[in-house]
Amino acid sequence: MNQEPLPNPQTREKRRCSPFLAATVSYTLFIVLFLLCFFLNRSGYVPFLLLGMTFLTDLIAPPGRKKGLTGDIFQASLRGVGTALLWSAIVLIPFTIILLTLIRFGYLHYNPGFDMDRFLDQFPTLLIAVSIPEELYFRSAIQDNLNRQWGTSWRLLNITWGPGLIVSSLCFMIPHIILYGAFGFLVFFPGLLFGLIYRHTRSLAAPVLLHLIFDLYWLMMTAR
Repeated sequence: MNQEPLPNPQTREKRRCSPFLAATVSYTLFIVLFLLCFFLNRSGYVPFLLLGMTFLTDLIAPPGRKKGLTGDIFQASLRGVGTALLWSAIVLIPFTIILLTLIRFGYLHYNPGFDMDRFLDQFPTLLIAVSIPEELYFRSAIQDNLNRQWGTSWRLLNITWGPGLIVSSLCFMIPHIILYGAFGFLVFFPGLLFGLIYRHTRSLAAPVLLHLIFDLYWLMMTAR
């Protein structure tokens, strides 16, 4: 009996789409399903949607090591935690000014006291259901694949980056506009910061932790 020849790995790779197309297909599908969750009031499905789109992007994108994930993972994670704490100390100052300005003009309501119960209740949710899946998708899946497509020839503060950083930050901003209206535009700037720190530390630990700090700070500064 004649056996069928084994598939050539190069043939399988050719059947995969480009990094740009992989990111575009997954993000288009993500937005469609995100809108469906939004209109059906099923926001609890969004973390699973983000993880699913991350898996889909990696599945259809060409194989290969991502440019943002090299070196020793443990050391990169430790460096990422330290970097996130350092940047949070720096960035929370202008972030506080922005929050107080919005509160001053009545766009937000100030929370005068620290609610420990609220903090402990929201901490695991913001970490597991927001920070981790969002950074996995927008940084590891979208930004990395766009960087593979367009390169990272630009440099800022000794960090190499490219158009993928801007586009992934815009992609990060759009769902927040859907959820929060005009306030969602502000998310573009933290998205840039998360993406730059991800490029600098070569670890998702930094943007995940910084994202969590931002969300917790916003939560504790503003009223319910």
